[in-house]
Amino acid sequence: MAEVQNNNPGSELAVRREKLAALVGEGKNPFTITKYDVTAHADEIVRDFDRFERNDEAGKAGIPVSIAGRMMSRRVMGKASFVHLMDGSGKIQLYVKRDDVGEDSYAAFKKWDVGDVVGVHGFVFKTKTGEISVHCDTITLLAKSLLPLPEKFHGLTNTDLRYRQRCVDLIMNPEVKDTFVRRSNILREIRAYLEDSRFDPQELSETEKRLDLLNRLELKYGDLCDPENDALARREEERDRLEDYAARRQAARERTAGAEKALRESTERLHQLRAQAAPRLDQALEEALKELNFLSVQVRTGISRLPEPGPEGQDEVCFMISLNPGEPLLPLQTAASGGELSRIMLAIKTILADRDQIPTVIFDEIDSGISGRTAARVGAKLKEISKYRQVLLITHLPQIAAPADRHYEISKKTDGNRTVTQIALLDEEGAVGELARLIGGDLNGESVRQAAEELKKSSQK
Repeated sequence: MAEVQNNNPGSELAVRREKLAALVGEGKNPFTITKYDVTAHADEIVRDFDRFERNDEAGKAGIPVSIAGRMMSRRVMGKASFVHLMDGSGKIQLYVKRDDVGEDSYAAFKKWDVGDVVGVHGFVFKTKTGEISVHCDTITLLAKSLLPLPEKFHGLTNTDLRYRQRCVDLIMNPEVKDTFVRRSNILREIRAYLEDSRFDPQELSETEKRLDLLNRLELKYGDLCDPENDALARREEERDRLEDYAARRQAARERTAGAEKALRESTERLHQLRAQAAPRLDQALEEALKELNFLSVQVRTGISRLPEPGPEGQDEVCFMISLNPGEPLLPLQTAASGGELSRIMLAIKTILADRDQIPTVIFDEIDSGISGRTAARVGAKLKEISKYRQVLLITHLPQIAAPADRHYEISKKTDGNRTVTQIALLDEEGAVGELARLIGGDLNGESVRQAAEELKKSSQK
């Protein structure tokens, strides 16, 4: 609920004032009603429902009751509405039906706002969901609320507003109202006791001030009698933290310096490990590449130091490679073509097959720029990698496809104006047929099919 109200046209306050002016203009000023006969209260109806539900008059659903209070919420559903009404004792649901209260009264009711004070007459019953309610046959607006209540899901939580707007605090926070009721009862008992005995007015004033102080402290820090209330412990901890600021700052600096030292020691150890591993990696990679028909390859792993450490240490690693005799060592990304990069990656995966944690590797167009013996070696390397992880491969060379454990055929078909890509798992005969198609020649020729079968058989050894 805003502390400063907006009087501009269209604001909530302005709209409600216009509604009040309209009521006054119609001769229905709610503030002229000074008395409304109440025969029951919300908590009484809920507590003694069985008594209110019984009615000896034939055809009557329950004992007629009159109740008044503030509308806390409202759900309008066409010809019927549900309202939550709060009086001094608690809340109860109202059922307002157009056919029962009359069209004019129901139309006026729909223009009322949450927060308005109303009086209703009707009988007590239970809804299908089991909620005790009052079925209204008349409903009267007793007071128009010009200021809107706080939003119901969050309530009034600002402490300053709660101090300055006690009436709204009592409406929205039942626990605060209970505290005030208990306090009022205590004060009433104290006054009654003091009226029957001799007392010092000054002492009474100090007692009331003390109770006010305790009430404010309870609003700020919670229930002071609750043994689990940790407000004092939290503030003592905050005080100790502020008083010991210099020592904590120095301790933080020392921890930071220690962490930086440990980081640099770790990066130095990592650098040494990389420097030791680089020659072994270079040699293993050269051997793997030679098996893939890179006959004159040279590999060097360059390690240079960075100014500051990072998540991966304080080194910058660059793979240098020479693929042909007489060529200088160049960075891998500039020295190798697409097909060569695929085979180099295959060699690296072969070396690290039993070390890295990647469960699946995918190779596309690894057969680019190779054929014959090189293709057969690439196929053998792929078979070796598949011992440790799943390998997915797209190829057009039979030497690379033959070692695979499973073969899939990918094809495209045109159906009218639409092209559809299909994938199918091939059986043994289908796999040999596809290998024969990749080999070329007469697909119906016996020699081509025998070559495909021999290629498949030899690659599985």
